[in-house]
Order: sequence, then C-alpha cells, then structure tokens
Amino acid sequence: MILKSRAWEGWVRFFSSARFFWKVLRFSIGVVSLGALLTFLFLRLNVSKGSSQPSVFITGEWVLGFLLFLLTALILPYLLKALFFRLEPLNSFLKKRMILSVLATLLPLFFGFCILALLFSLTGKTMIGSIGFLGSWCVCVLLLTIWSICFSVYISSGQTIDSMRLIFNGMEMASKLDFDHPIVTARQDEIGSVSEQFNRMLQMLKTRVNVLQALFDNIRVFSGMLKKEKIIDHSIESFKSLEEAGEIVIALWDEEQGQMVVEKSSGGRPEVTGLKFSSGEGVLGQMIKTPQFLAWSEGEYSQTIKDCEKEKTLWGKPSCVVCLPMLFKGILKGAVVFYDVDLQKFAADRKADYLQGLTNQIAIFLENARLYRMVIQDRLTGLYVHSFIEGEMENLLAQASRYKFPVSFIMFDVDKFKQINDKYGHTAGNLVLRAVAQSVRAVSRDADSAGRYGGDEFEIILPHTDKEGGLVYAEKLRKSIERLEVEVDERTKIKITISVGLASYPKDAPNSTDLQAAADSALYGAKALGRNCVALYENPQK
Repeated sequence: MILKSRAWEGWVRFFSSARFFWKVLRFSIGVVSLGALLTFLFLRLNVSKGSSQPSVFITGEWVLGFLLFLLTALILPYLLKALFFRLEPLNSFLKKRMILSVLATLLPLFFGFCILALLFSLTGKTMIGSIGFLGSWCVCVLLLTIWSICFSVYISSGQTIDSMRLIFNGMEMASKLDFDHPIVTARQDEIGSVSEQFNRMLQMLKTRVNVLQALFDNIRVFSGMLKKEKIIDHSIESFKSLEEAGEIVIALWDEEQGQMVVEKSSGGRPEVTGLKFSSGEGVLGQMIKTPQFLAWSEGEYSQTIKDCEKEKTLWGKPSCVVCLPMLFKGILKGAVVFYDVDLQKFAADRKADYLQGLTNQIAIFLENARLYRMVIQDRLTGLYVHSFIEGEMENLLAQASRYKFPVSFIMFDVDKFKQINDKYGHTAGNLVLRAVAQSVRAVSRDADSAGRYGGDEFEIILPHTDKEGGLVYAEKLRKSIERLEVEVDERTKIKITISVGLASYPKDAPNSTDLQAAADSALYGAKALGRNCVALYENPQK
C-alpha cells in the first residue's frame, strides 16, 4: 500500500513537470517531422523520375496523420512511466527492464495501427493508398518505436543511476567514518536488496567503530590507574556503557582460598560484596569449572537459582545471564557477569568478542596493579614501604607550598617490641605488627598515607591537617592500639602500646627531610616521657 502510494505520488510529480513536458514536446515534434521530411523527399524523388504520384503532398489526411503521431509521441513517455511504476514492486530489476522493453516495442506499433485504422475510417482510400503515405506511416512508427525504447531505457537507467549514486555517496561517507547517512530507497529489486545490505553493514560498522572507540578510551583511562578499587569502579562504568543489563557483577579469583570473591556490583548493593563462590556454586562457580564464555537462558538460570542460595542473594531473578572470564596469559583472574540481558541481540551484535577483549584488558591492568602493590606495599603489614612514603611526602609538600595548606607527619613504634620477640618469638611479633597495621587502617582516612618505616617503626602522612588535628588523630590511634589484645595461642594474649612523635609542615619544618627528622625527634621525646604517649616536636629555634 505504501509502495503504491509512492508510485502515484511519483507519477503525479512526473506528469506535472513542465520541464519534462517541454522536452517530450520538442523531441516528439522532431520525430514526427523527421518522418514527414523523409516521406516528402521520397515522393519528390519519385516525381522527378516521372512517377504518376500527385504533386500536392499536404492534404487533410497528412495533417491529421501528423497530429495523431505527434499526440502518440507525447502520450508514450507518460504511459511508459506509469507502466514502470506498476512494475516497481517486482523484485527483479532484469525482469522489469525486459517487460518494459517489450512494451516499449509493441506500444508504438499498436498506436500506429490505431492511427491507420482511424485514417481509413475518416478519409477513405484515395490518398491512403499512396506509396508516400504508407512510407511515412512506416517511418513514423519506426521512429516512435526507437523513441519509446530509448525512453524506457532512460527511465529505468535513470532510476538505477540515482540508486547507484546514493550507494556511492553512502560508501563515500562511510569511508570518512560518517555512518549517519543510510540509503533511503523504496525499491524492492536487486538494487533495493543491495541498499538494505549496505545499510545493515553501515549499522554494524557504526557499532563496531563506536565500540572500538569506547575500548580505546577505556584502555587509555585504565593505563593511568594503579589501584585495584579504581580499576574495578571504572570497569563497572565501562561495561554499563557498552551493554544494557539488569546488573553487572565483577568478581576476582582468590588463589589462596580457591574461590571467586565478588568485588562490586553495578547496583551498589553492599550485601553482595565479599560473597565467595566455590567451584560449581552458581554462575561464578561454573566459571571456575569452565573458564570460558558462558551463557544461560532464563530456564537454565532458574535451575541454577534453585541449586545455590548465594546466587539468590547475588541476583536470584529468572533471566538470561552471560558470564565472561578475566584471563591473563590463559590463567583465570576473575569474571564479569551480566544479568538480565537479551541473548539474541547479544549474539547478533557479536558483543562477546569486544566485551571479552575489554575483560582481558582489565585483567592485565589488575595484574599490573597487583605487581605495583607488591613494589610499594610492605608484604607483612600491607602498608606502604618507606621509599613510597618519601616520594608521597615530597609531592604533597610541593602542593602544600603552592596551595598553602598544612601537613602533619607521625612516626611511632611499638613499645618494647624486642622483648615481645624474645619472649614469644618472631611469629608472635609478626602478629603484633599486623594488628597494629590493621588499627592504623581503621582510624585513617582515605587521603592519609600509612607506611612501615622498618622493624616495628611506622609512619603516617596526614594531608590538610595542622598540628592540633594531628594530635587528635595520634591520640585516637594510641588509644585504639592500647585496647588491642593480640592472641598468640589459646592461653596467651599480648597487650601492646605505642610511642608517637608528631611534627607538622610548615610550622616545624620547611621540607620533607626536615619534617621526617622532626617527627623522629618527637618520637624519641615520647620514649623519654615513659612511652605509651604522644610527643609534639618543639622547634629549639623558636
């Protein structure tokens, strides 16, 4: 129905085109006049040879025949155009062109016989029987046939050229990575099929290029990240931008426990963070058994929910699920789970390919972050090593000097730690150091940087904190550790205390080296005061 409406609209526009009408009129007059001229020359030649044909050539029959052939030449183009629109729904361009060519050959002959019959009925047989008139009729029919065939080729070729021009323009725009110009055509033949396939390819290329651009942008952002938490946070956002899902979950492989541990979900639900899945348990447990791309239909996932209570907490709604492994050098490092996805669209768009590529890239960045942590973190306590703290201090004081904010620095050690080692052993001493480090992390802010100086000595940088604020923090830390009871075995628990030295920038020291020396000096002052206390650095020059 739509195609029929478009055909009639095109026919009306074609019929009402004054420019085309003038073109047809000029050519039709030329065709018929050429036929009349050839006839005139033919008769003149016969008369010059003594023929008995009359010398008066222009009679009423001639004028009537001329006008009838002229009218036919004017009607033919519009008739062929109407026939072309009628043939438009055919799905074969070759078939349409053959039918149109046959009709363009037969129609002039049909009109010619109609004109001849009309002249016979109107004029009798006096002039009709002359050789000149019959010759003129044959020439005009022949010229009309040529005109008709040429026009049929013109309209069919014109449509083809226009369609090919659209395809060419679309290809040219696509070569410039502009995929927002699809080919719009109502044709249902081979050219229409080519246009449809081209538009499908254009859409696929657009999707692919957008995905590659997103992957490139994500990888560029990831390359500047060295903290696991930031990488995971950005990974969730990246996956959300690339795939519509009810919820996205990232889990990492814990090699020591042999389990998948949920790190974060796009829903931000705290109850799912830290969930652990062993081999065979839920979606993540299946990934442990088979570290490759996995997909579950709604029915298959419903069965998984019945068999695993943890999976009910993680998602638990009947839906289609997709899981991709995080692989680093072929070794499983984690997994990404997409809940409530459209599996058909997922497969049609071949999303598994580029999502798997991004997942593997994230595995590489997480491994880099792990290696970086091994370099900058103390293995026993998990706090930063002294060299990292020194670098952080220098960078922070440079910013503090520029933006005029205070920085406090704390150094402390465990009171009588050597006696603990001598009495309970180095294993107990390690337990004490781990407990102290845990207390430090518990009372510190995200902006604070805590490190192990060496042995039982620790250091903490407190940005945007003056000496009074540093004292509040130090007392809070001291009391927290004072309440600790480190359990060595079932019968032995160790009580510990610390001595704390505090100095601040710029009040006590102008640079990183002097600030560390000032805090160390304050630490010795705390020991001199009897330990288990906080001592502030007093500048002797003031």
